[in-house]
Amino acid sequence: ANGSVIWEYVVNTENEIAHHDATEMPNGNILIMIWERISEGQLSDIGLAPGHDIFTEKLIEVNPETDEIVWQWRSWEHIVQELDFSKESYGLVQQYPNKINIAYNNLANGDWMHANGIFYDSSKDLIYMSVNFYSEVWVIDHSTSKQEAATDQGGQYNRGGDLIYRFGTPTTYGGDASSRFLFNNHHSSLVQDSYPGAGNLLIFNNGSNNEQSIAYELSLPSFSQNMMQTY
Repeated sequence: ANGSVIWEYVVNTENEIAHHDATEMPNGNILIMIWERISEGQLSDIGLAPGHDIFTEKLIEVNPETDEIVWQWRSWEHIVQELDFSKESYGLVQQYPNKINIAYNNLANGDWMHANGIFYDSSKDLIYMSVNFYSEVWVIDHSTSKQEAATDQGGQYNRGGDLIYRFGTPTTYGGDASSRFLFNNHHSSLVQDSYPGAGNLLIFNNGSNNEQSIAYELSLPSFSQNMMQTY
């Protein structure tokens, strides 16, 4: 109330930097969004050669009492690529819609995904991430352990840290371009219980396609273990 700092946690290194959004969870922990450096060498190992390092998205959950990272999710651990069949991350993008096509963008500044907002749904233990440069919302299972979140197994949907659901731009996973409706979106959030439309998702669509911004209220499907499963 008097402007004094009650807690401080810094993520600002050569390889990681906090950006855009953080949110307090009901248990008092803080969920923080981070850009994580992926080196040219790591990219070369999967057949991607942008000519520079890139920065992908990472989430950490920090206990402010101890500053311990109690949970984390790295987008880099959930990629698919069609560039090098000899690598573990290889797969046909259309067959792995729950994974992230790391070759979808090729941006000169290395900001590969540019997530810009997170919302934590405590009722379902899910995280909604607005991903501007993919023009999508990614839904991530927070019920996983830290170890499970690095894999494609475990958690309430047995998907580990793979995406539970995604929407906005189907071409990101080899889908139909005609059903795209998000263009450089921001700030996904759920309508709270005390308001009409409780449980619906609100999203601001920048409208970079036609210079016309739109605010959407979307009715979400019931989440299940086989959502988007095609393999």
